[in-house]
Order: sequence, then C-alpha cells, then structure tokens
Amino acid sequence: MKTPVPTQLARATFALLCLLAIHATSFAQTPGLIYRPASSGGNLVLDPNGDGYVSAPRVPAGFATTRDEGAGFSEIPYRQFPALETEVLGDLNTGRSGGHTDLAFPVSYDGSTGSPIAAYFNGTHLLFRVRLGGASTASKGYSVVIDTDGAFASTSTAQPDGTTNPGFEFEVTFASNFDVSIYDHRNSPTTKIFTGSVDQFSQRSIAASTDGGDADYFYDFYVPLSGFGGAITAATPPCVYPA
Repeated sequence: MKTPVPTQLARATFALLCLLAIHATSFAQTPGLIYRPASSGGNLVLDPNGDGYVSAPRVPAGFATTRDEGAGFSEIPYRQFPALETEVLGDLNTGRSGGHTDLAFPVSYDGSTGSPIAAYFNGTHLLFRVRLGGASTASKGYSVVIDTDGAFASTSTAQPDGTTNPGFEFEVTFASNFDVSIYDHRNSPTTKIFTGSVDQFSQRSIAASTDGGDADYFYDFYVPLSGFGGAITAATPPCVYPA
C-alpha cells in the first residue's frame, strides 16, 4: 500500500526541521561568534574586521582552541586586569552558579593573570571585556572603576587633587538593556558625565572557555575617551579595577 502523500510530506518536513535545528544549534555555539552585535557604528569598534566573530581571522571562523585572549587569538588583543589569584566559578552568595552573574576564569597560559576582566585602548576608545559563566536577557550591571591619581582616601579625606572618593575617580558601567555610562566620583554627589545606547556601545559573543562544562560568554562594551571630558587622555596612566 502506498503511503499517503500528506504523510510523506509531513515526514519530509519533520526531517528538514531537524536538520535546520541541528545546524542552528551548531552555529549558535561556535566559539567566537558574536550573537548580539553592536549597531550604529559600534560594530566598527568592537568588531573591526566586520566578520561577525571576536576571534582572530581564520578559516573556519571562530576560536581554534580554548585560548581566546591575546594577539593571534582574539581579534582585539585585550589585556587581562591584574589579579591576586585566578577567578573561580560558583563563588556567588546569591544567584545561579555558572550564570550571567558569575564571573568565569580564562584558560591558563603563559602571562595570564586569571582575571575574568580585560581591557584595550585603541587610541580613541576604552574597551572592556567581561567573561561570564552564562548569558541572559535579564537586566544586570557590570562596572569598572578607574583610579587616575594613584591615591587612596576615605570619603572624608581630601586626595591630592582636592577631591574625596574611596580611591577611584571614574566608573564605567554597562547596564544591560539600558546604557553604557561614565560616572564622575570626584565630587559629591556623583555625576553621570557620559551615556550611550547599549545597542551601540556593547556586544555579546561566545567565549572559547567552558567553565562549568558549558559555554562561557563575553560581554564587551566601550566608551569614547572624550567622554571623560579631558580628565583622562592617551597620556594618562590610569589603574582600572572591576567593581
């Protein structure tokens, strides 16, 4: 007996959907893939060669190994922050271990500090990269604080420049689903001196590391040096710290 045409069509459609699902899953998990690119010119800063990957150019595209930092591995050669010890996964007081609030550690290599935070200056913009154990569409904030005078003081003691703050002068904040901003902490109250669209000033991609047995993710964001109003220039030797 012949199989009814509708049944044959249903089977063919199901098989096609399965193949598409497998292909999409494989593509979506390619290490180095930018799955949420920046817009309005931000892509030219965070993905300079425009290939849709944060990995160094190669064929096939994506990270070839589990190392995803440094020249020859990452398209932008971010440098890790100094760290007293390698970051560990699952050290949260609240929140899911290995999730989008859990900082993940990079693969160990010669010169690595073990920090999940990295930065790069391209001559015009300050770029930051945060390595996370998971990704989410939920709102969350990530900050980097910048010390420009090399002094630490309490909030009641004036620093050499006549200001009072807990050791840092500026803060760059990536508020997912909202904006990327610069805060000036040199005076009270703190003031927001720059803000830009999160769609333009950030991107998200898949890291090569797999802490916790699954994919880690990069949240990249940047601010223009001009956003500091001249307080930081290309000649300023700032110290930066994750907040």
